[in-house]
Amino acid sequence: DKVLSGDPTILNAYLSQSQLYSGRGELNKALEKLDQALRASPDSEYYVVIRRGDAYRDARRYDEALQEYGRARDEAPDRIEAYIRIGVIQALLWNFEAAEESYREAIELKPDAAAGYVELARLYEQQGKWGRAIDICLEAKKQIDAKDLYIRLSESYERQGQLGELRRIQEGLVKFDFAEEYASHCALGDAWLERAWRRGNDGLREQWLSEAQNEFDKALSQDSHRAWSHISLAKLAVVKHDELAIQEEKRRVSELAGWARYDMLVSLGEAYLDNYQYAEAERELLAAVREARQRG
Repeated sequence: DKVLSGDPTILNAYLSQSQLYSGRGELNKALEKLDQALRASPDSEYYVVIRRGDAYRDARRYDEALQEYGRARDEAPDRIEAYIRIGVIQALLWNFEAAEESYREAIELKPDAAAGYVELARLYEQQGKWGRAIDICLEAKKQIDAKDLYIRLSESYERQGQLGELRRIQEGLVKFDFAEEYASHCALGDAWLERAWRRGNDGLREQWLSEAQNEFDKALSQDSHRAWSHISLAKLAVVKHDELAIQEEKRRVSELAGWARYDMLVSLGEAYLDNYQYAEAERELLAAVREARQRG
């Protein structure tokens, strides 16, 4: 605040402060900073109104959020940010037809932007229309080569157990960011593990567990210091009833990525529950609660 009082024209600083207060649940302070931002830069009303809608959305005051987004849409009807946000709120309220209409308006306004397609696919997934979600992303992918489309398709294919398509899309992600290769192997490993978990005890289950192990090993070869692969390997060890491997992966997460200990404990608790090991599940989930309390 002291810095800003000396230079009230720093629009982005006011917007960032507003976002901070909004994330803390301090709506009035967030709105106050947005008022300051508008006074500092009257020409930026569109952005400020959008952010005001975001603040109301974060506070779950959806009627006010819709009013602000509607103002922004009227202010700049050729921009898609307000249409996207209106769709998101309508989806939260389960007004699916209104949400779809808003997303399609965004697509019509800017067919070369991925955001409208991605949110429309997410809306279809919310309704269990997995085929339509995949189709809309594939349609967009013919004209837009965007990372967000690959991520949306990846999540859809993973949830549907379409591992061949998942592998193809994950391989495509790498061109956007080499670090995505690590995530690609982890996602594929998780998909194989999920399939094996549902299968029961037979030869195919062992084959799929082997596929999962192979993908996690590839992820480790890319980067052994990230938590995702170690957490997934711990879940794999739960399926195999390998307590030594579980403790080893917990140790590695504590040493390499201490911030992820809570995620490891929750994931293990859920894995034990899925494996009908209730005492172990309770142990890990209670440990997760203690970890969260220690973080404050």
